Amino acid sequence: MKKQIALVFLILLLIPGETFSQSAENKPVDYWWLKSSKVDTVNGIQFHASGQYSFSKKKGVISGVTHSGNILLAVRLGSVTNYSIYGIDKIDLHLKGIANIDYKTTSHYFTNYFNYDFSRVLFAEAGYIWERDDMLLLHNRYSVYAGAGINLILFKKLQIKSLLAAGWINQNYTIPVENIDVIKGPNTAFYTMNNFVYSILPTVKFSGYVFYYTNINEGGRYRYGYRLNLSVGIIKHINLVAGYSHKFDKELERLGLMAINTSTNIGVEVSL
Repeated sequence: MKKQIALVFLILLLIPGETFSQSAENKPVDYWWLKSSKVDTVNGIQFHASGQYSFSKKKGVISGVTHSGNILLAVRLGSVTNYSIYGIDKIDLHLKGIANIDYKTTSHYFTNYFNYDFSRVLFAEAGYIWERDDMLLLHNRYSVYAGAGINLILFKKLQIKSLLAAGWINQNYTIPVENIDVIKGPNTAFYTMNNFVYSILPTVKFSGYVFYYTNINEGGRYRYGYRLNLSVGIIKHINLVAGYSHKFDKELERLGLMAINTSTNIGVEVSL
């Protein structure tokens, strides 16, 4: 599956920009993929691709490095926008103690979803998510969801996008979990996902992402997280990014692992 995803990304990135060219009179709005199609003046197909790599390092009793990367593709035609995102995190930790322990873990995720804009503010969204996480002992998690949300531009500088959705989830693990109190089999869930981007200067932006998930079938099963980034334009299409992320997952507690994970990182973003 990962090879197929990478092939799709490669093909799209090799398509000449002229294929999606627009007339000078109908230039797309800045960061159009973050905004409602109803605030744009372009009628034809629009295409956006961006990739981000970040690096973080820990020191002390627990030391190590984390490498993170993601790729975003957005395609818009009329009121419909399709988004595809693939991300990977590779963590290499060393625990100092009576017995030195080396610990390596990798997580992957891929999501593909569609937005339909009813107006400048209201939109509907439906999508699919695939996840794999060594730390969670998660072999595959498949999610399908649908919901509605709002897309706002405040004070001409603040972009806010919020979604409420319900979905269906099925997951399996890398170890037998019959005797472990974790979520098994298909279940339904409630999601809320929120994004914001604030333009401090034309080339300096502060952005964030917050999500919350809870299991509808079983109480007390939830996860949440947030990410904050400061992006500074270096040259055209390339930004320097510094960020902080925080995640909590109740299932990690039930597996006897640390439920909270935080990281501070610095990296680079390429946007086409």
